[in-house]
Amino acid sequence: MPGPYDQPLNLGVVASWDPSPHWTLGLRYRLGMGLPYTPVTHGLYDAGTDAWVPVPGDLYSARYPLYQKVDAMVTWRAMFKRWTLELRAELWYVPKPSTPLYPTWNYDYAEQDWVRGIQLLPLIGARAVF
Repeated sequence: MPGPYDQPLNLGVVASWDPSPHWTLGLRYRLGMGLPYTPVTHGLYDAGTDAWVPVPGDLYSARYPLYQKVDAMVTWRAMFKRWTLELRAELWYVPKPSTPLYPTWNYDYAEQDWVRGIQLLPLIGARAVF
């Protein structure tokens, strides 16, 4: 039986380039597959609480689907006498088949689907170091 963090495929490739002392460009590709989770096999109706109760399957017997992510970033640094300013912009891209975050089930646990994340996420930030 796999453990909670068993993952048969986990790959990361990172490239970074400093074209000048003020600029850094970077690119990262991540590929992962197979994190285990415990599925729900079916649901039982509890008339006392008027709710469906999930019946879990075998512990860690199902696996998450393939996950891919591409990150691109650019950083600009300005160095002053007593402090440094850093401005950063990133763009995260996750292809649509790779966006499942976690499984979810319908009201009576008869059907499973996935809660999906967004495909494109732009990020900006600033940091000052004194």
